[in-house]
Amino acid sequence: MAGKYIPLGANTYNGNAYGFPSVLLENWFAEEAGDRNDRPYRLLPTPGLTSFASGLNGAIRGMIQSDGLLDSKAVIAAGSRVYSMTSAGATVEIGTITGTDEARFAGSQSDMVMTAGGVAFVVTTGLAPISIPGATGNIVDCAELAQRHLFIEEGSGRFWYSDTAQPASVPATNFATTESESDQLVGIRVVGDVVYLIGTRTTELWEYTGSKDIPFRPIQGAVAKIGIFAKGAVTEADGGLFALGRDQDGNEVVYRIQNAQPVRISTYPIDRLIAEVTEENRPSIRLSAHGWGGHSFIGLHLPSVGDYFYDISNGTWHRRKELAESRYLVQHFFAAFGEKFAGDVTVGTVYRLDLDVYTHNLKTVRRVASTIIPVTDSRPTINNLTVEMQGGVGLVTGQGQNPKVMLRWAVNGRTFSNELTTTFGLEGEFGHRAVFDSLGELYPPAVAINIAVTDPVNATVTGLVINRDRL
Repeated sequence: MAGKYIPLGANTYNGNAYGFPSVLLENWFAEEAGDRNDRPYRLLPTPGLTSFASGLNGAIRGMIQSDGLLDSKAVIAAGSRVYSMTSAGATVEIGTITGTDEARFAGSQSDMVMTAGGVAFVVTTGLAPISIPGATGNIVDCAELAQRHLFIEEGSGRFWYSDTAQPASVPATNFATTESESDQLVGIRVVGDVVYLIGTRTTELWEYTGSKDIPFRPIQGAVAKIGIFAKGAVTEADGGLFALGRDQDGNEVVYRIQNAQPVRISTYPIDRLIAEVTEENRPSIRLSAHGWGGHSFIGLHLPSVGDYFYDISNGTWHRRKELAESRYLVQHFFAAFGEKFAGDVTVGTVYRLDLDVYTHNLKTVRRVASTIIPVTDSRPTINNLTVEMQGGVGLVTGQGQNPKVMLRWAVNGRTFSNELTTTFGLEGEFGHRAVFDSLGELYPPAVAINIAVTDPVNATVTGLVINRDRL
């Protein structure tokens, strides 16, 4: 096994349910290493989070920013308050809302609306409730197409639409009803020029006709036989719709709708995590989307289970979490002012995603990656193991001045050793190698290896090398 390269796992994988060791990928994500033909990918740190606006009323429930609307200010729903926010992070309260559900926003060329607590509002420098005379249920979601705002009525198959460029004008005749199934509508999204009407069991695709009398109609045959668990379990990214729902065979999966066909993107281990969410917590499952470093991520937020992110570019999953906790600090994301932002799930703080920061709101982040090394017949010896990392990234002072990587292994795949620690280089020591010596024998059938970094530095990893020749 001289000089053998071992890639670290690019997907997080909880193998306990299958009787196998788990492969962890936490607070790192995989990126193809196009500049290294001998290395398939590298692991990069997930975004750092720095406080941008704080002291808002409560947990962030939704965020949006549309150039040209509200002087290009962002709008933040936090607790029972709604705020405008400038590019400098200054906030002003503009209204109050009820409930604790996700606040949904939709903006046209000239107007913005939102739904929260079962009510629809026009958003300006204040909040003005929208009256929909024909609706008998709560208004729980909204969207926009061709300057008409669309609203979902809870407990029915009906969606309502405003007059053109008049978001507060929703006559009693301005509604349509889904046609393929009798399931209730839960959410609505517009992707491109297609309206997705999402129920508990099906998703219908509708189009805009341009007609004054019948402005929307179903696309013939465009019905996906899968719905969503809850209003928040759907998001848009990469020109498509992503959702979490139950397919026709009863499987609970994350999927993407392509040409009215659901395409499963979740792995079997991710599906098993979804199944762990209790019935009580299922209404709080949600999906998010954000871009980072050229990657587009879909966030799967599972209450009391964890937060997992799917990389659309390469189909891999990783987990994000806080130190000694199961959850991630944020769930809502949006891009504005040339930057990217996220909202705290428990308190009224908006964070900036920061390329040069490796903490979450000044708190330590533990990054973990692992792999399984198959062992066949013999018991090869590990004379040395090199963790291939970007060296020389130590800070000038403080934690991270002499950054460390931690290693532990399990010769039986389960019972791990104590952690060993070595440095991967002071500032400027670009040629430094993180080497662990004399780890002993490997035993069939496999050895599990975990590495971890907690120093706030740019810890980029490409893999492991066993028994590299020492110069």
